[in-house]
Amino acid sequence: MEAIRIKGGHRFRLKHGPQSEVEERLDVETVGVSPRGHHGLKAKMHVKEGEEVKAGQVLFHDKKNPDVKFTAPSAGTVKEIEYGPRRVLISVKIAVDDGKGTVDFGKVDRAAIASLGQEKVVQKLIDAGLWERLMAFPSPGVAPVPGKKAEPDEHGNVPELKVLHAVYVSALATEPHQADPLISLEGNEDTFAAGLEAVKQLAPKTWLFFEKGKKVPAKASGVTGVQTRAIANKYPACETGVQVFYTERLQKNQVAAGLSVEDVLDIGHLFLTGGVRNERIISVAGNAAPAKKHFKVRPGISLADLAGANADDGLRYIAGGVFTGEKVEPTGFMAPRDRGLVVMKEDRERTPFHFQRPGLNQFSLLRMWLSGFMKDKVGDPTTSNNGEERACVQCGACIDMCPVDLMPNLVFKAALAEDIEKMEALGIHDCTDCGLCTFICPSKIELDQHLQTGKLLIVKEG
Repeated sequence: MEAIRIKGGHRFRLKHGPQSEVEERLDVETVGVSPRGHHGLKAKMHVKEGEEVKAGQVLFHDKKNPDVKFTAPSAGTVKEIEYGPRRVLISVKIAVDDGKGTVDFGKVDRAAIASLGQEKVVQKLIDAGLWERLMAFPSPGVAPVPGKKAEPDEHGNVPELKVLHAVYVSALATEPHQADPLISLEGNEDTFAAGLEAVKQLAPKTWLFFEKGKKVPAKASGVTGVQTRAIANKYPACETGVQVFYTERLQKNQVAAGLSVEDVLDIGHLFLTGGVRNERIISVAGNAAPAKKHFKVRPGISLADLAGANADDGLRYIAGGVFTGEKVEPTGFMAPRDRGLVVMKEDRERTPFHFQRPGLNQFSLLRMWLSGFMKDKVGDPTTSNNGEERACVQCGACIDMCPVDLMPNLVFKAALAEDIEKMEALGIHDCTDCGLCTFICPSKIELDQHLQTGKLLIVKEG
C-alpha cells in the first residue's frame, strides 16, 4: 500500500522531546475533570462538593448538548468545583478513594460486540461519557449522534441535520512532543481491536491511519470493515482534517469524527469490562520538564503530580502539543483529550542587536535566517514571538505551509470582515486548526485564531 504524501506541513525535529521510557504515576491523591477544549460548553452539574462518587459516574453534562457527559475517572469524594469568570466551569476535583466502587455499564463478550448494533453502541458511549471524545470535523464541537433529530435553536430555527459519515482513528503522532500511540498500544492489542469493533458501527466508514514504516500490529488493525492507510510522518498528518482531505471530500452536512488510540482503548475497555479505564499514557517534554519521558497515569492527573508544577517558577505549561496545545495554569489538571504536557521556560529576555545576528541558532523555516537553509536542523523552541504583530506582507509563506491547499492570508481577512460567504468560498471548512500558518508567518499574525473565530461565527449564524 502506497503511503499518502501531504503537501505543505513539515517534519519537525525539536530538542527536549519525550523518551520512549515509561514511568508509572498511578498512585495519586487527587484527580480532576476539565472540559477544556469544548468551546462554549455550559455545564449542568450532577454532583455537589463533599458528595461521594463512583468511577464512571456522571459529574456534569453540556446544557446545549445533553449527550456530552463527563464522568468521574476515579472513585472518591468531590473535593472542589472550580469556576472561572462568568461561571465557566474550570474543573471538578476528586479526592481519590478506589473503595467507593465503579459504575457497571455491562460488559460484552468480544465476539458479541460486532453484532450489538449502532443504537446500543452509541447509548453505551453516551452513558459512560465517551461520546465527547468524538470531535467533529469540519464543524467545531462533538460529532452528531446518529439518527438523532436536530433540535430548534434559541430562536426556534431548526438547523440542518448533520450526518456522521466517517470515523478516523489516528495511530500516529506527528505533532512535536506528543505521546507515541504505539507505546499505548503495546500489550493492549485485544482491547484496541474490541474498541474498533464498536467504533466501526458508528458510521458508514471507519479509517485507521498509521505512520509509514510503523505498521500497527495485525492483531489490532485486522478488524473487518476498517480501512487502513499509511501516511508520511509529517506534521499535521495526525490531524483528522488532513486525513479527510487526502481520502475523501465530505459533502454538505456530512461530518467526520476523529479518535486517538487512547480513545479507542477506553472504548474497548468499556465494552470488555463494563467499566471505565483508569490509566493512560501521557508524555512530558519541553526545555523545563523535570523528566522527559512517557508516563502511565490516572486520567485527570494534576500538573503537580505529573510535572511538579509550581505557580511561582516562571514556567509555561502547555496541555497538548506545541502547536495545538493550550496554556494551562500550574494548578490545573489534564483534560480527557490531552495526550501530552509541554513545560517551557518563559522567555522574557530581549536579545541585543537581534536583527544583525545571522540566526544560526534561530528556530525558523524561513530563509531570512541562516537556520532556514538547514532543513534537517534540530530546533530549540522557546516561548518568544521574536517580534510583534505587523501588517500582512503577502509573502505567501502560509500558503506554502498549509497542508490542505488554503490561502490563510486571504481567509483571515474574510474572517476579520465577518464575511461568511467569502470565508466559505475560500474553503475555511477545510482548515484543520494545525497552527502552521501562525508559526510560519513573518508578520507574527495569529492566523489560526482568526480562522477559528471565523468558523465559530459561521456556526453561530447557522
